[in-house]
Amino acid sequence: MISCFDGALLCRRLLAGSAALAALAVPQIASASIIYEAPIYDTGTGFGNEPRLLTTQERGPRKDGTESACVGVRGGQTSVGSQNCISDSQVYKGNGVTNQGGDEVNPQREGNKYDTPTIGELGFNGAEDIGLIFNATEPSGNAVSIDDVTLKFYLDDRLLAAIDGSMAFDPTEAGNGVAGFLLSVDEEQQAYLNSTVFGLGDYSAVRLALETTISGIAGGPESFWATNLNRTPSSTGSTGSTGGTPVPAPAAFGLFALGALGIAAGRRRRTA
Repeated sequence: MISCFDGALLCRRLLAGSAALAALAVPQIASASIIYEAPIYDTGTGFGNEPRLLTTQERGPRKDGTESACVGVRGGQTSVGSQNCISDSQVYKGNGVTNQGGDEVNPQREGNKYDTPTIGELGFNGAEDIGLIFNATEPSGNAVSIDDVTLKFYLDDRLLAAIDGSMAFDPTEAGNGVAGFLLSVDEEQQAYLNSTVFGLGDYSAVRLALETTISGIAGGPESFWATNLNRTPSSTGSTGSTGGTPVPAPAAFGLFALGALGIAAGRRRRTA
């Protein structure tokens, strides 16, 4: 089966004649830096055990239908919690949202619930390789809005660059690991990252970290993980989301890729 990860983003050019796509509406894009590409279905083992950049679930006394979580790098180590949230002013052309954090999932396990992998571990050779997968676990399949998702790049403890995006999904597909949404970086932010991050003499040691705020929540957890958009999967597996952990080859994923509506939306985004 052709997957969204085969070759150089073939999913952008595919038409899917599947009714499953109708259940995943093309999201409304509020800030086009990190952008939506395609829905992904995994009919095999699911995404649930994938190593993640970040996992968040509304908890505590607030219970206001919004959840926020932040991961960063401190003292050369992965750090989880509100102290790792950055201000919107630190984001390249930020969308106006500063994340608060506090809804990081317990028990917190590095390499599973959160992580800060290096560019070398992910095999990224340029910003065009960067992909994120978002999975919402909403029992009623209700709409959710990513008010902000910020991708950060650290060298040791120093923040080199950050980009963000926001979008609304209506409706979402229920189930932890059942369905995901593929996100990528737009061309302007690619150029910015290729200059500030991938322009370094040895960028392979740069680490990625994520933070987010999501509203319209009636369940959870919600999670993100990274994927290399331009890596051709091998028959024995490929380096996965974080930490160089082997995961099943992306070609094995049961995927219903981008349909005509998604292609049209993508063209409108690029025209705009």
